[in-house]
Amino acid sequence: MRAALVVSLMSLAVVAGACQRDERAAQESGSPVAEVAPVLWTIRYPPLHEYDPQLAPNVQNVRLGAPLVTWIVADERSYKSAIDCEQARTEQYVREYGRRTASVRLYLDAVGHAPDAQVLAVLHRRAAEDSGHDDQLDNARCLDGRDVRLGRTAASIRLGTAYLLVPPTEPGPGEDIRKINTERVHLAVRFEAPLSRWSQLSAFDTIGECDSERARRLASVDQLDQRNPKNSYSVSAAVIAAAVCVGPTDQRLNGS
Repeated sequence: MRAALVVSLMSLAVVAGACQRDERAAQESGSPVAEVAPVLWTIRYPPLHEYDPQLAPNVQNVRLGAPLVTWIVADERSYKSAIDCEQARTEQYVREYGRRTASVRLYLDAVGHAPDAQVLAVLHRRAAEDSGHDDQLDNARCLDGRDVRLGRTAASIRLGTAYLLVPPTEPGPGEDIRKINTERVHLAVRFEAPLSRWSQLSAFDTIGECDSERARRLASVDQLDQRNPKNSYSVSAAVIAAAVCVGPTDQRLNGS
């Protein structure tokens, strides 16, 4: 084993020496030395539909089906690592959730005191807009700036970063999607859906970190099954078990 390690170190030294010689040769000849562009992550969230008080009076719905290139970059800033991006995404969601909770509470309190109808309409609209913004951050994703869906990198280039994706779910046959937030609704997992429709749970700087998180989540769901035998976590377990770690230049993300 020690001999193999020595051989590996010698191989690395040879490669490093060759790279240094190539760089010196390029400098002496005046040729530019290729540099690896740093990975820049951005938080992107889906755009909103126009507010429709008839169709969805309590929330301004998000356009989840919009191409990622049209998604909005949060705060117009970027991050040097996936972990920094994910931390910022969580913090932004917590802030937006607090704003949504406050505006909804304000509207409900006003309803109890029966103020002027115009005041109620204004508070209702504000609560619906804040709910929409909260949904935007709830569906936000941290994206590698070289993501093939952003049209900046050839799909043939393999990167070390990864996304943890899970298959989508939808109400089963005969279920009413309008009851999903108030009643128990049976959900069906759509394993056959193209990867472009799968949901992104998180982003990672390495494929190994992504694999570890997938294993951790699956173990967590298994523990819930054991602790609560009367409750069914089969859907969650099936979703996590089907999770995949995918690189940002995987052409399947484009629906191919």
